[in-house]
Amino acid sequence: MSGRIREIKGRKGLREFVGFPFDLYQGNEFWVPPLVRGEVQLLNPASNPAFKFLHGRYWVVEGPEGHIQGRIAAYIPRSGGRDRPARFGHLDFIDDPEVTHLLLGQVEQWAREEGFSSVEGPVGVTSFDSSALLVEGFDRLPTVASSYNFPYYREHLEGLQYEKEIDYIEFEIPDLGEVNARVEKLAAYTLRKKGIRLLELKGRRELRRLAPAVFDVINEAYRHLHDFEPLTREQVSFYTDQYFAYLDPSLIKVLVDGDGEVAAVGISMPSLSRGLQAARGKLLPFGILKLMSRVRQTDTLDLYLVAVRKKWQKAGLPSILMHETHKSMLARGMTRAETNGELETNEAVQALWRSYGARQHKRRRIYRKTL
Repeated sequence: MSGRIREIKGRKGLREFVGFPFDLYQGNEFWVPPLVRGEVQLLNPASNPAFKFLHGRYWVVEGPEGHIQGRIAAYIPRSGGRDRPARFGHLDFIDDPEVTHLLLGQVEQWAREEGFSSVEGPVGVTSFDSSALLVEGFDRLPTVASSYNFPYYREHLEGLQYEKEIDYIEFEIPDLGEVNARVEKLAAYTLRKKGIRLLELKGRRELRRLAPAVFDVINEAYRHLHDFEPLTREQVSFYTDQYFAYLDPSLIKVLVDGDGEVAAVGISMPSLSRGLQAARGKLLPFGILKLMSRVRQTDTLDLYLVAVRKKWQKAGLPSILMHETHKSMLARGMTRAETNGELETNEAVQALWRSYGARQHKRRRIYRKTL
């Protein structure tokens, strides 16, 4: 075995860790580079409040000449949680099973030493980060909330006795068409009957002010999902700073009840994928101009998430959120949409997408291995 494992530490090391996929996927038309600065902030315990509760470690495999051949991150809770799997993510490697074996073997060794009996991944630092391995849809761009990987990743993991834990599926809506007048009337009737109204956001300042209430709904709505951990107030502030600058208030749909409490939220954004490819991981000095140019040209909307407070989950609010989003995207000249991953068992939201002519085009998988 010619490679050697090396642990990554410090901000300089993190930049090296983040930079490896830029070399691995150079020239690939489907890989979308992250913003380097944001990735380093995400993985740096000094900037990401998630590491108050998590212990994270990072490794790379180096070849004989010192070139990086693979990378992996691993996360365990700082206290308790030994009845759950240790987790790994940010997994990338060349097409060499020995490299994959070194990376995952290092995570497995650490997990055993810390008292864990299983490992699972790939996952993000938290549930709000990109996770799961692409296993179907290798000829498609990922949304900004997901990622791309080579087809051989699956073969390598399964060759090391990693088995499916859970799948997420994604849909595309190739042509949304015109707004349905019947749905418009039904949405207006439902809002009136339930005493709910659509909040008209006046700008990003108001959107940021609403961020804690929006994340409160997300925490409540997603609490039952696989491996979901509600965000703390500090984490909400971190993700608000990370993402809200890229959100267009006209595409954020917020429903409030008669008491002014946020009942449901739908977040979508113009596809950033081509723009991020053009920016090549940096916003300055010219990356931001390239990013915004591609965003203005896109005809595709990324449907980021829908969350409904528990007491309103049988009121048909997701359909209303999607209807309002449909109107806004047509006003901007966008005609197609893509969803992010949702559990393959989430039949309700899949029925909503299919009512708009959606078809499944990607599948992602989280793997688990018993140690």
